[in-house]
Amino acid sequence: MMSITNHRLQISEPKASLDFYLNKLGMLLISQYEIDNKHHYFLSFSDNQDACLELVFAHDTVFSVQSQPSLTEGYWKYSIAVPNLRLAREHLISQGINIGSPFEVKNIAYLCHFTDPDGYCIELIQHYFTNNSRKRLSSSSSFQECLPTLNLSTLRVKQIDESLAFYTKLGMRLVSRQKVESRNMHLYFLSFNMESPPSSDIDSLRVREWLWQRPYTLLELQHTDGIESEIGFKYRTSTSSGFLGLDMNILKNLPSNVVGKETEFLVSSGKVTGVALNDPDGYQLRCF
Repeated sequence: MMSITNHRLQISEPKASLDFYLNKLGMLLISQYEIDNKHHYFLSFSDNQDACLELVFAHDTVFSVQSQPSLTEGYWKYSIAVPNLRLAREHLISQGINIGSPFEVKNIAYLCHFTDPDGYCIELIQHYFTNNSRKRLSSSSSFQECLPTLNLSTLRVKQIDESLAFYTKLGMRLVSRQKVESRNMHLYFLSFNMESPPSSDIDSLRVREWLWQRPYTLLELQHTDGIESEIGFKYRTSTSSGFLGLDMNILKNLPSNVVGKETEFLVSSGKVTGVALNDPDGYQLRCF
């Protein structure tokens, strides 16, 4: 099955990051490797989820993670979806994590944010809107019991038409488009999974809660209205931001008009041979 397999971040202190993700968030260390003086740690909330969070440590790597939200950073955040935001948030607070207050973006989602030891933004998002929270857990002694899933990888893009064309060529399909009036932006959600949403209308409100309930990882593209006309503007998409890109299992050859370079890289199960390429904004992708 085609999927996003790795969401890749650089880290500065493995001990601090692993304590945060394993002991506080309750993720599992699926595998780890040391190759070419780099340490790779693959984490997931369960051993049968599609996507891993890959943390990469190298002594000589310099990067800077900027505070979010940002007008210039390309990489935004990744999202963890839970059925009950209140219980999940209470547990994280009990683990000493400083987490923001929940809020609802009307007709979009009920969510809150926090950061990891390096300052990467993490979004906690509820399966349901606040007025439609039919499923609630009665108790939660751990974050694992809040049934978390790695739900979204979120990137800001300048030319949305070019980005949508690029990702659909890789085999993804657009399943939802959401206008955020208060922030002068549109959000676009793409999936490799062929599961049918509750409506074929990409603007339908019926699709939105469905997105936050998916057990696999979706790609979210954020586009600020009118930014495509700003001559000379580019988002910072280099690895100096700490974001190393996404790995994708596309199960097919790349289209002839998508240029990449054959490479060998790591996934949670070991080395694979694939193709490294950049999307229209310069984000690094690796496909196998």
